[in-house]
Amino acid sequence: MSILGFADADDAADPAASPLPLPPAWVGLDRMDIPQNNAGDGFVPNSIAWFSSLTDHGNFRFCGAYLTGQNYPNGAVGSQFTKSAIDINRNWVPNVWRMRHDLGWGIVLWYMGYSVTGKYAMPAGIDPVARGKLHALHAKTIVSAIPPALDPDTGSTIPPTLDGAVVVLDNEDPDDLFTRPDRPDQSRIAALKQYYKAFFDQLQQEDAGLPTLRIGVYAHPKIASTLFLADYPQLFAWRVEYPLYGSPRREFPPFKNAGSLLIDFLADDIATTNEGDIELAPVTVGASATQWFAWPMGRQFRNPKTISIPPDNSPLATTAPIIKQVLNWDFNSALVRDPIYPEAEPRIALAADGTLVAGVFSPRDASGTPKPQMNVSLLMANGPLVVPAPAQYVEPDAPIVPAMYHGAGKSYFASVLRNGDIAVFSVPNPTWQTTNSSATMISRRLRRLAFVASDVGNLSLFYVGGDSLLYGMRRTSDTSSWSPPLATGAALRVHPFGAVAAASRATTSVDLFTLNSAGLLTTILWSAASANWSATSQALEVGSGTFLRTTALAAVSATATTLHVFGVGTDLKLRYVEYTGANGWGSVNTLGGATDFVSPHTRIAAHAFSPTRVEVAAVSDTGNVRVHALVYSGTAWAEESPRKELPPPETVKPAGYPVPGGTAATEVAFGWRINPFGDLGIAVVSGVTTVYAAGIARGAMAVLRRTIVGGSEWIHDWQRYR
Repeated sequence: MSILGFADADDAADPAASPLPLPPAWVGLDRMDIPQNNAGDGFVPNSIAWFSSLTDHGNFRFCGAYLTGQNYPNGAVGSQFTKSAIDINRNWVPNVWRMRHDLGWGIVLWYMGYSVTGKYAMPAGIDPVARGKLHALHAKTIVSAIPPALDPDTGSTIPPTLDGAVVVLDNEDPDDLFTRPDRPDQSRIAALKQYYKAFFDQLQQEDAGLPTLRIGVYAHPKIASTLFLADYPQLFAWRVEYPLYGSPRREFPPFKNAGSLLIDFLADDIATTNEGDIELAPVTVGASATQWFAWPMGRQFRNPKTISIPPDNSPLATTAPIIKQVLNWDFNSALVRDPIYPEAEPRIALAADGTLVAGVFSPRDASGTPKPQMNVSLLMANGPLVVPAPAQYVEPDAPIVPAMYHGAGKSYFASVLRNGDIAVFSVPNPTWQTTNSSATMISRRLRRLAFVASDVGNLSLFYVGGDSLLYGMRRTSDTSSWSPPLATGAALRVHPFGAVAAASRATTSVDLFTLNSAGLLTTILWSAASANWSATSQALEVGSGTFLRTTALAAVSATATTLHVFGVGTDLKLRYVEYTGANGWGSVNTLGGATDFVSPHTRIAAHAFSPTRVEVAAVSDTGNVRVHALVYSGTAWAEESPRKELPPPETVKPAGYPVPGGTAATEVAFGWRINPFGDLGIAVVSGVTTVYAAGIARGAMAVLRRTIVGGSEWIHDWQRYR
């Protein structure tokens, strides 16, 4: 992929070839300034109280927030930035962390940089590379200064530490930029390409004392594809697509009814009265054999500009919990609740015995106290079992990772609590056990966990610390306490976005995988013979690296002498490295054919179906779940052909389809889709490989499952847990 190359609009793919749009699970809003105590906003006395009331009375769950600040990088002056980026009167920054931690609001961090055209066009005569770097450092400086919140459970200060957060560069160019008669000259576009590249590269670079941030862009589809995604596939896209308003323009937000603050996901008039839609279509990137589809995490779909929240005819407009009306809102839809850390729901984890755990966001606990959390359930054949919450509550959107003893029906799951501590849940004895990890080293805010059982009574749990080192904890029996977290012996430093995966070769070792600070896939070993970590780590690739720095990882051991670790390559192919005993580690291999692209944001699930068969699942760029198998035959592992392509469920329920009874645990998932930002699971259930995925429908999320067998009836086999 060339550096910021672009194709003319004539090179774009046929829209008919694009996958069906995805329905949104969440709705959000944004505006220039946070509601606050000034005349233009209706004298809102308390911004946090206003959003808290909106949580209680509406279904908005995320909000755009502008990064603004006059805390410039060394030597910079205000005239070097857009007016929007230095307008501290917008006042979002002082409230961002409290909105997330205290109220459970998801946040989109916008940074207003330059565009090709418009009021924020790049000034003539400047160095575009230097200015791009400067703007990225400004954004990082603002994020680093976001003030902390108070933990409502303990009253203690919870620092923001927003490392790994997504910052969305706001591009204001029209979608027809490259096809209009007044198209800007090529030198101007070339300069902006240099600016964008410098901005993105600096944002992802480690700078002393500043957070390392992931990249996103707010842009119309063709702009996102042409100027950004072709060269930065890991970028998180925010699609801008307004409806084709009639004349005169109708400014009608899709509220459920006249007096409601609930956005109606299913209202027919959204799609039929020329008001546009709220679904999220993929962005087509590239052409011919290199064409792939990028799924946006969110979309702005309305900017009516004159709508009040609450609306004039709502009884809430004149009563206390809402406090005051606020004008001028834009409306958004999204596949994730919290775009600053894009994780789809439900969070899911699957043990080798088929035990399934799912976590969903809850804005309040049962008493109504404002403690946003994740409610966790065990999903079993006879229905769900709600897991009691630990005292500190589970952090919203936290990862859930499983571990299971070899040859025993004991499963365990780990997650992160609201205070940053890691806790383990026992399935045989359904209780939480806190590891007290945060007393030694609190985990990095971009949560990455790995959990593995090497023997009966021997569990190992790993995470990335706030100092970017890998930490491990052990427990040797069901009744013993967890050891304090210890940095791995090689002091392996993890890439700022690096994931973690672990596997055990029978009872003889624990092998841990991550991306090191240079972005190379790296392993470190614990051996039962020494009871200590290896003093050195081993990079499994050379040069600049094969894998996306943001890739998910999965690892599996089919026998005591084999290991496979999987990730997404920079070419958007599923890649793996294998270990085969005496032969050691091999080179990086590719799964699938030339056009078998996967989503850059896919999760990966892998398991050993047998000692001679390993299966791995990922979400393709087209929105399918794709399952590859590696089979051992003779002296080597080789990919089985063809791979299994599992399209989403049918969109419409067939006439006469019987609805399951009220006690049924599952039903056929007609109308549901696969969320490309969601977790995956794979396991042998009743002797058959079964895949689990995060499903999405309009305004709803669920765990979907299906086997990888079914002949011509693939599409009917998805079920959702009810």
